[in-house]
Amino acid sequence: AVCGFQEGQPTNTMLTFNNDDYAAAWKTIDSLEAQGLPKSAQEKVELLYQRAVKDQNPSQIIKTVIYRGKYLNQLEEDGLVKAIQLLTTEAETVSFPAQAILQSMLAEAYYNYLNNNYWKFSDRTDTPNFKSADIQTWSIKQLSDEIRRLHLLAISNSRSQSILISDFSAITIKGDNTDNLRPTLNDFL
Repeated sequence: AVCGFQEGQPTNTMLTFNNDDYAAAWKTIDSLEAQGLPKSAQEKVELLYQRAVKDQNPSQIIKTVIYRGKYLNQLEEDGLVKAIQLLTTEAETVSFPAQAILQSMLAEAYYNYLNNNYWKFSDRTDTPNFKSADIQTWSIKQLSDEIRRLHLLAISNSRSQSILISDFSAITIKGDNTDNLRPTLNDFL
């Protein structure tokens, strides 16, 4: 069952959000992007983000954060670093359950950053008690520790076991015959 109840399955403790209300806006954003107008698409995403926050719609907040990060990465110098900073800010300010997903995404972003720039970090030594907001100065150990910390934070809230992943259809791609494989947010994370 997609949104129904099955014996042994978690119950949906979250409000169900109507993602169809956002479909027209996303169609416009995708159209602008297809036309090679990422700056215009970015402006529309910023407006949609404000709407999602006002509506308190966690899946749409996450989706707009993903797109905001993508456009920062495309349009700004050191865009990946700025996208990671955006994710960091959002993961600190949003509430559960969006926070858990953003923490997991942030861990993945750090992991990708480390893999893509490993050659820059391979000769760096770890400086104990070195605290810098600039991830470009971090050591491999600092990045690895942060990746681990964020992954553990993402799965630490036991409430994620009672939230159906189907509530996040705006940011997930449904596979064939997967309803029972990862039915909860906790399974997904």
